[in-house]
Amino acid sequence: MNPRDSIVLVGNSVRYLAQSARAAGVAVTAVDGFCDADTREASEHHQCASGLTPGHLSDAARGILEGRDSAWVYGAGFESRPSELLALTRHNRHVVGNDPSTLQLLADPRRLFALLSELDIPHPETKFEPVPADSGWLIKPAGGSGGLDVRRYTATERLADDAPVYLQRFVNGALCSLLFVADGTELEVIGFNRPLARFASAGDYRFAGVIGGLAPGEAVEHGMLTAARRLTRTLGLRGVNGIDFVMDRGRPLFIDLNARPTAALELYEDVLPAGGYLCHVNGCRGELTVASTPRTVRGMRVVYARQSLRVGAIDWPAWVTDRPVPGEYIPADQPLCTVHAQGPDRETVEARMRERFDGACRLLVARNEYAA
Repeated sequence: MNPRDSIVLVGNSVRYLAQSARAAGVAVTAVDGFCDADTREASEHHQCASGLTPGHLSDAARGILEGRDSAWVYGAGFESRPSELLALTRHNRHVVGNDPSTLQLLADPRRLFALLSELDIPHPETKFEPVPADSGWLIKPAGGSGGLDVRRYTATERLADDAPVYLQRFVNGALCSLLFVADGTELEVIGFNRPLARFASAGDYRFAGVIGGLAPGEAVEHGMLTAARRLTRTLGLRGVNGIDFVMDRGRPLFIDLNARPTAALELYEDVLPAGGYLCHVNGCRGELTVASTPRTVRGMRVVYARQSLRVGAIDWPAWVTDRPVPGEYIPADQPLCTVHAQGPDRETVEARMRERFDGACRLLVARNEYAA
């Protein structure tokens, strides 16, 4: 099946990819952990996973993919257990994206950081055994994504030899990321971005949004591109990928490689000639897309539920996406929707996102069975 005609999208949240594919005239079947109202609107068929683990996604997708000549694209959700992704490729080999072996390497921090050292890609100091008690280390899960389960390390916490975690020196610098499309050897830059953590100062490092269309400066850009080119050629990266960095005294240090389309891709939909979905598909087929320079800075911010609530019927503004279906129950501290903003610079976008975040919260308080 041609991914330019129809596609199955599988991931924790595939709303944006579904919208981009539909805009390109592609018929979408969505397998998604949230099944928001706008995801359903962009899809001809949808299947809700019963949870957000790789196993839940795999279970929901298997019946749709098995025995069918269906091309499919995966998004976020398989990082911690790439074996589930590999199992799906055995049911249906028409996957459009990086080989599961790449995710298997990324889920093995010993192999990953050995590779980074071999490629001379700077990264924060990383250890796999306990260190003396101080406040300077983070404990991270192997195959992590979106900052989930990242926390400050204390020496009272034991590390088992086979524990799927590692320690990384905390670097108190700004986060930055590079979004690019690759053909297995070469790459084209889509954009440079500022990822946002939810409450980093309080130790909550979960993904809370991203601002795109930034200019990091020549030296920083060179360091990020050098890392991306070395990883692309070594791993044969294809399609849209993202690399997260943290700044340390003017030098970008590698944190994560997301070997699939990231949330930031939505910020460049209008500057990619055929949109983000086809940019990814074409890259996987060896055709690189060159993005034009964004005229405005764009950003998005995730609204988390402050307490458990059942969502009422809300007339959402156009700048809200990932809209929950009326009547849906959202547990406390879980993603509820996303607000978007644009402007001439990062400061303006940050201010508008704060205003719209507060506006979305007011709508939720006014129109829900329980206060947000």
